[in-house]
Amino acid sequence: MFDFKYIAVFPKIMAWRSSLLKDSEIEAALNMDLNELKDMVKSRLKKVKLTSDDITSLEKAVKQEGFLFIKSVERFVHGSSKKFFKIWLKLYEVENIKLMLKILLLGRKDFFHLLFELEPGSKFQAEFLRNINTIDEFLDFMSGTEYYSIAKDTFPRVNETKTTFFFDIAIDNYMVAMLKRFYDSLSPFEKSGIEKLFFYFIESKRIVSLYRARFLFNLGKNECMVLLPELLGLISSPRYEMLLEAENEEKFIKLLVEWKLISPKGSEENYEDYIEYYFFKELRRRAKNGMKKGGFSISFFLSFFILHYLNEKNWIALLESKKEGINIEDTMKFLIL
Repeated sequence: MFDFKYIAVFPKIMAWRSSLLKDSEIEAALNMDLNELKDMVKSRLKKVKLTSDDITSLEKAVKQEGFLFIKSVERFVHGSSKKFFKIWLKLYEVENIKLMLKILLLGRKDFFHLLFELEPGSKFQAEFLRNINTIDEFLDFMSGTEYYSIAKDTFPRVNETKTTFFFDIAIDNYMVAMLKRFYDSLSPFEKSGIEKLFFYFIESKRIVSLYRARFLFNLGKNECMVLLPELLGLISSPRYEMLLEAENEEKFIKLLVEWKLISPKGSEENYEDYIEYYFFKELRRRAKNGMKKGGFSISFFLSFFILHYLNEKNWIALLESKKEGINIEDTMKFLIL
C-alpha cells in the first residue's frame, strides 16, 4: 500500500539508510582502534557538521541526527500528519527537561553538553538553561509553560527520593496522551504503522518503567495504576492487571515472553537490563522487516528511525568501549544485534 503524502520522503530515507551499521560493519568496527572508529562515525553522519571529533562531540552528533531526521520529514508532510510529527519533535524538548533535572539533582554540569539542539522557538535550549543552578530555579524557569504543573506536583518527590523517576513518568504520561490524541486523527494506514512500530517502541519503555515501579521502588498495584496508566491500548486491561499483580520479577518477565512481547535466548541476572535489551531486539526485528517492505509510507520512515535509534546505542557502546579499553567479548554484551 502507498500513502502518497510520503512520496517526497522516500528518496530521503534511501539516502539516509547508508548511515545504518550492518552486522558485518559492526564486526569490523570491533577490531578498529579508536581513531579508525571515529573516522567511521564521521563518515556516516548525514545532517550534523562536526567542529571537533572528540568522543563527546561524536556521541552528541549521532543522537542529534535522530531529531534532524524527524524535522526533515515534518517539513514534507501536511495536515494531521504534520501535527503528529510536531508533537513527536516535542519529545526531544522533554528529553532536555528530564536531562536538565538530572544535571541539577546530581550536580553534574558535565552532562550539559548532552542536551539536544532544538528548534529556535523552544525555551529549553541549552543556551537558556546554562545559568540555572538549582531545582527551585528550574521550577521558576518552567513557569508559564505547559509542563509547569507537572513539575510543581512532582519536584518535591524528586527532592525527597533523590531520583527523577516520578517526574519522568508524569511528563511521559502527558506526552503519550498528547501523541495518542493526534494519532486518532490520522489515516488508518498511518495508524497501522504507528501501532506496530512507534507505539510498541513507546510501550516497551513504559513496561520497563512499570517494572522499575513494582520491583525497584516497591510500589503497590494501586499506586502503579495511577503512576503508569495503560494509555496506548497495546496491552489489554486483563494483561495489564496481570503485570501489576506479578508477585516477582521472574513472573513479570514470563508474562512478557508468553505474550511474545520479548523473545529471550537465555537467563540474565539483571532483570531490568534483560527486559530492556530484549525489547530492543524485538524492535530491531520489526524495523528490519519494515525496511525490507519499503514503500511510500510512514512505516518505512518509522522503521528507519528505530534502526537509527538502535544504531545510536551501538555507536556509543563502541566508542565508550574503545575509550575505556574494554575487550571485544565484553563490548558485544552492550550491542543490539
